Amino acid sequence: MMAAQTIHSVFEEDPSAPWVQFKFNTEEYQQLKLVCFICGSLSIVAAVGVLTMYLHLLIYHPLDANRVSLHCVIFSIVLSLVDHCLNLAALNYGVRDTLCASFRSADAVIPLISCCLLAMVGVHLLLVFNFHVRHWPCRPEYIYFPISIVYGVIGNIPGFISNEVPPNFRVIYADVPHDCWYYSNFIDRIYNYTAWLYYYSFVFFIIVASLFCSLAAMRRVYRDKFENQSRLMKIAAREKIDTHATIVPDSDLTATTATTTTTNERISNPIQDTVMRTIKENRDSFSTVVIRSLLYPLIYIWGFGLQIYLIDDTHFASFGIAFVNVMMTRLEGVLIAVIFCMDPSVQRAQRKLWSRIWSFISARLSTKPPNATTTSTTLTGRTITRSRPSSSMPYTSTTAATIVSPTSPTLEPNQSWPTNKTGEVSS
Repeated sequence: MMAAQTIHSVFEEDPSAPWVQFKFNTEEYQQLKLVCFICGSLSIVAAVGVLTMYLHLLIYHPLDANRVSLHCVIFSIVLSLVDHCLNLAALNYGVRDTLCASFRSADAVIPLISCCLLAMVGVHLLLVFNFHVRHWPCRPEYIYFPISIVYGVIGNIPGFISNEVPPNFRVIYADVPHDCWYYSNFIDRIYNYTAWLYYYSFVFFIIVASLFCSLAAMRRVYRDKFENQSRLMKIAAREKIDTHATIVPDSDLTATTATTTTTNERISNPIQDTVMRTIKENRDSFSTVVIRSLLYPLIYIWGFGLQIYLIDDTHFASFGIAFVNVMMTRLEGVLIAVIFCMDPSVQRAQRKLWSRIWSFISARLSTKPPNATTTSTTLTGRTITRSRPSSSMPYTSTTAATIVSPTSPTLEPNQSWPTNKTGEVSS
């Protein structure tokens, strides 16, 4: 058969062939593999960058690194890194290889655990801000991690116990190697649709729960922010009243009272300016964290929408939908890296790190060549060697009048230069 033969033509020629909802030709299939490789590689690089940045936080900013939300994100990025490596390896393994059976299970469990870990950030914010949970029997992540693992395993039970892929599924593609990656991402999705719907129902529940928890926490954060700003406004107004009361002009003010008034004005105005500047320039870090948590589970919404669309047997997944699904799934590591970089503590650490790097580069670029030496002749005919300092050292100009020969005698007070018989000054 020709390389461009489509699944639809195969199905028309062989009515006994299994029904398929992915009508792609060989060229389109190769494009899906290429985008999987490119996006998966980008996610691996992004995950390594996140882990490197977190290692920097652990060394130089341990208090910022020791946070529950960051621990959940880091564990999620580690699982995402493993999943992307397995997907790239599956591109080179066949269906009959032992790795393929393990990959089919791991490729479903790992993303669900990672999604659950990201959703736990919203749950933690709800418990802290709305229910004021302050005392834990242990670190909160020691509770969240096992819950996420159990949740991921339960969400894949139907896929573990059943596999309805027919043995003659090879007729779907006549001339394309049926590697492990294609089997797990396309063939398994078509025939084990019950297991996939069960799987995506768990994903859907995580998305809804995370959105609810994050929105509830966001509402509480904004309410607390409004109360704090109102309190600061009252403080600023009180300081303003005190300032005006202090600087009221009075014709009977003495010099001492006027001095005290000026001093109070200088003290009160900076307080008022500081309060107003705090209200205007205060960055809402907590709201940033809450908004960031809304993005966590939305990484998997593309595959969920595709599977819902394929419930109807008359629907066919277009190449564009499948392309976006593969691209967004493989860009998971990049999206989590962006979410990680949105964390306020991470941004502060990045600014400090960049400031140090820039200072080091500036210091290296401003380094001047060694001091150049110049020679000059004094009034006495002796040669004096001068060193011209670099631009970073103060340069003091020396005139000829201040240069004294090392061998010239010095005169004490009330002494004159000795003369010879001709009246000339003797040397």
